[in-house]
Order: sequence, then structure tokens, then C-alpha cells
Amino acid sequence: MKNYMLKHLVLWSTVIILLCGCGRKFLDVKPVASQKVPETIEDYMGILDYISTMNANSSHALGMIGGDELIMSAEQYASFPTNTNQIWQINAYLWKEHIYEGGEGDPVYNPLDWNMAYERILKVNVVLDGINNMNPPAELKTGWNNVKGIALFHRAFNYYCLAQLFCPVYRRASEHSDLGLPLRLEGDVTAKVGRSNLADTYHRILTDLKDAESLLPNTWQVKFRPGKAAVYALLARIYLQLEDYDLAYSYAQQCLELENRLENYSELDLSRNPTFGAYGEGNKEIIWMNSGLMPAILFADMFVSIDPSLLARYGDGDLRKEAFFGEGIYGSGVFKGSYEGSTSFFTGLATDEVYLIRAECAAREGNHDQALSDLTLLLKNRIHPEKFATYDFPSESDILDVILDERRKELVFRGVRWEDLRRLNREGRYSKVLERKLGDIRAELKPGDARYVWPIPFEAVQIGGYPQNNRH
Repeated sequence: MKNYMLKHLVLWSTVIILLCGCGRKFLDVKPVASQKVPETIEDYMGILDYISTMNANSSHALGMIGGDELIMSAEQYASFPTNTNQIWQINAYLWKEHIYEGGEGDPVYNPLDWNMAYERILKVNVVLDGINNMNPPAELKTGWNNVKGIALFHRAFNYYCLAQLFCPVYRRASEHSDLGLPLRLEGDVTAKVGRSNLADTYHRILTDLKDAESLLPNTWQVKFRPGKAAVYALLARIYLQLEDYDLAYSYAQQCLELENRLENYSELDLSRNPTFGAYGEGNKEIIWMNSGLMPAILFADMFVSIDPSLLARYGDGDLRKEAFFGEGIYGSGVFKGSYEGSTSFFTGLATDEVYLIRAECAAREGNHDQALSDLTLLLKNRIHPEKFATYDFPSESDILDVILDERRKELVFRGVRWEDLRRLNREGRYSKVLERKLGDIRAELKPGDARYVWPIPFEAVQIGGYPQNNRH
């Protein structure tokens, strides 16, 4: 796999980081003689196959810092570095109104969620500009379709991730007045683009995915490339966020018709650390491989610990507790269950999530039998066989409660908990008040709080002229 990617690596220079908000000094970046301008379908595929950019450092860090999977002790807080390039992480952990203090834009020290996503989006736009200017002969049309479809998927995925951090949670009543994202749709780095509204942001995401669907094969042997199954899985996730449960169910169904295998955790060596193979090797559940950005604060056991209330949710015989968590150097425990097979969090798409989406939508639509069938199938592969035999299956009245609880335990450290908190806060029954305690410091994040929308980095606001998010 690595040799394949190296073979297709295309060196191409842009001033991407400027428009991602990283500072004016990037205006002076010039290409060097050894760099190659992409010209062929293979060149453009090479850009998309550069996995260290396109399939890593996804925009989930702020959500993971602000969510309820990790906690920090007063001692860990005292030991955290407080230089300018790191202090934003502590500020984000405490959900401060202003988390940036200037200087965060330097990607060498601090590749923020915003910056990295717009770097990928600009690369994708360059690919789309180039591929759309080609008129390939019939024998090259499949390759042309693949490049365009993969590029559209990446753009949609990155805009969706950004929307979960920097836009309000979706509400149909205010979709045209709520601020969305700057939607950059071309590779021209000098083009001025303002913030769209939330309706236009989601329209672009969904349009890109539905265009990609018609261009891509069902699946790829190389899991770093998205196929139709990945498109359907992401559409199911998005429509769940939009509370369109019929469409979320439909796309989950279409995905599972193509990719539906589950790992049986009772057959795994749960003593391994990490539990799963590197780059998802051999993992039957992975639909599309991606991993998240890892700022210092997310290195569990050093500056944060696994929330004990999360660990307590795993019952007797639940193999996920042993598969996901291990002993840390400092005794606080670490997460070892990333499907990426390393300390990086898996933030891609997998069949377990799709089963849970279908189950939730079925439960919400009153289809108890389907919801119970999906839940049973998942748990049969997660609970020790002896304990599963005595499992108390939920009734029709409480099955949604159980599915949402299983979703929290199953999709731990996948980057989806923050967006789940946001969407479930719209329902009083499932809303939650988050709390932080650091010695004498107390912080609280209530449902519907403006701080569920993170601020755009200083440099992006200054250079792009974007209105800043209101956090008070």
C-alpha cells in the first residue's frame, strides 16, 4: 500500500494554507523546479491518493476536546504546556468564549481543524478544475469518473466535518438565516468567497455526494478510496443529523447491501495493543479509512483520562471494554481500539455505525422489529457468547434509549460524539449538561449553548473577512 501511494505521489505547490487562515506569509510561497504540475488522470488520482493529507488529520479535534469522552484532572491541567500555540486546547476544553490568543495559524505548530480541511478542499478543487477541463477518450472514462467521484466525496466529507464544528446545529426553521461555511468550489486561491447560509452549506455537501454516487464503483479493495458504499454511509450520517430519518434509513440500507460484515470481538486477541491491525488491515467493518487530527491534549493518559462514567457503561461480558481500553503509563487508562490500528483516532466510515443508524431510524419510525434485529446482530458480535445468551432485549418503548446508549459505547473516539451531543440536545429527553472540574475551576456547557459552535481562527477571519461566530 505504501509503495503504491509513493509511486503515485505528485508534488504540487499551492498557497492553500493562506485561505485556510494560516497567515499572509504563505503568499510568498513559490513552486520549485522539481515540482510537477498535474496534467493526466493518473496525476490527479495521485493527489487524491496522498493519504497523509487526504486521509489523515480530519477535522474532529475540537469536537473531541469539547465532548464527554475524556476528562482532565487538576494535576494534568497544571502540567499542560501553556505556550501560545497550545493554550487554545485548554481554552477549548473549558469551552471558553474566546479560545484563540493569536499565533495559532502556524501549521508547523498547530494544524487546526479549519486549516487542514480547507487545505484538502483546495487540493480537491484543483483536481476538479483539472479533470473537468479534460475530454478523455472512452477507454479512459472510467478513470476520469473515479477521480471526479473521489474528489467530490472528499470535498463533501470535509465540509460536513467543518459544519459540525463551525456552524450551528441544523434546524429547518432557521437554515436560511444561520451562518454556514465559505464554500470554495474552485482552485483559484485569490477568489473571494464569503460565508454561505446553513441551507446552502448542506445543499453543497449533499449535491457533491449524490454526484459522486453516479461516478464511483461500489467498493474499492484499497479502503483509502471511497466508493458508493462510503457515499451511502456518509449520506446516512448526514440525514441522521438533519433529522430526515426516512432518507437516513434508506441510505443505510443501500450501504449495507454493499458492505455489511461485522467483526466478532470474541474471535479477536483483545490483549493486543493496539487491538486492531495497522491501517485497518484485515478489518471487515471498514468502509472507508480516515484518521483524525491529534493535538497534544488528546494524548490520553498524559494530559487527559478516559471519562470513568463512560467506562462504567460497559456491562459484564461486553468485549468492547477490553478491546477499546488498556492500561496507560500513568495509570489512567488509554484508548487502544482505533480501527486505524494506532494511537490515531479512526474517523472514517464502518459498518457498525451504519447498522446503528439504520436501527435508530427504524426505532424512531416505529419499526421495532428492524431496530431490534440490527441491535441484536451488533451485540451478538460484541458481547461474550455466554453473556449474550442471557441478554435482556429492550422493549418497544425503550429500544431507542438502548440504541443511543450502544451508539455511545460503540462509536467511542470516532469523532461523532460531538455531533451526537449537538443533535440530541434538540430533544429534551436526550439532552445533556456537560461539566468540567479542575480544582477551583468550574465550567458548564448546557444544551443549546452558543459555545456548541466553535470560533473561526483569527487569521481566517482577518484574511477572509468572515463574520465570526457568536459564542455568548
